[in-house]
Amino acid sequence: MLFVRAAAVSTLLATFVVVSGVAGQTLNVSSGSWPPYFVDERGFTRDLLVDCLGRQGYEINFAPIGIEEAYAGLRSGLLDGHVFSYREDREVFLDYGEEPLFHDAYHPIVVAGSAIEIRSIEEFEPWRLGHLKGLRYSEEYLAYVQERRAAGRLVEVEENQELFDLLFRGEIDVFVNLTSTTTWLSRQLGFRERIVILPFAVKSSDYFFAVSKRTRRISDPATFLTRLDRCLIDKREDGSYQDLVEEYGLD
Repeated sequence: MLFVRAAAVSTLLATFVVVSGVAGQTLNVSSGSWPPYFVDERGFTRDLLVDCLGRQGYEINFAPIGIEEAYAGLRSGLLDGHVFSYREDREVFLDYGEEPLFHDAYHPIVVAGSAIEIRSIEEFEPWRLGHLKGLRYSEEYLAYVQERRAAGRLVEVEENQELFDLLFRGEIDVFVNLTSTTTWLSRQLGFRERIVILPFAVKSSDYFFAVSKRTRRISDPATFLTRLDRCLIDKREDGSYQDLVEEYGLD
């Protein structure tokens, strides 16, 4: 299975979008559809990476692939980097920097006017649950999702928009997603007032640019990540980071 996924990633490399900082080495970075962080030819994180990696002399091939293909590409070295929250088990195949790109949290989403209250993972149990394929959440909630899948009590989809459609049609009662993704999509599509983001956080995390331990295009990952950290610190200090926060509605 890993070979098949890696082959799929290799095929996709031929169709990556090249975004240039300055002329130099080209990195393969997976992006996928992850608003507001990666949105078509733009996005909060995409803009940060183009700037900060461009300062190091890199161009970026952005790969519009799913999370499972990204895992395979990172393990094989076909992909050089990806944006992840920190998990100790990922250090087997990834190197992390110290400075986060952003912070976000997974919360339950319900239709406005719903009487549903969720204060723990156990309280999802009575409700019809939607799930976006590839999301890992927290270990505890992922284990719960897997139990629901095994019992045939999980509705799985490929795209964020499908979760909203199912919710509005009454085919699911709740799904879990990142707060910023949910807020951005619902505003863009004109139905922010039709949903409620519940207070319970399934997981709250910092997100980092992580480098594949098998990268063939970054000769010194430690120095690369240190320079990326410095760029992010500089952007926070000079106000350009906050400019992006406001541009993409993250504050």
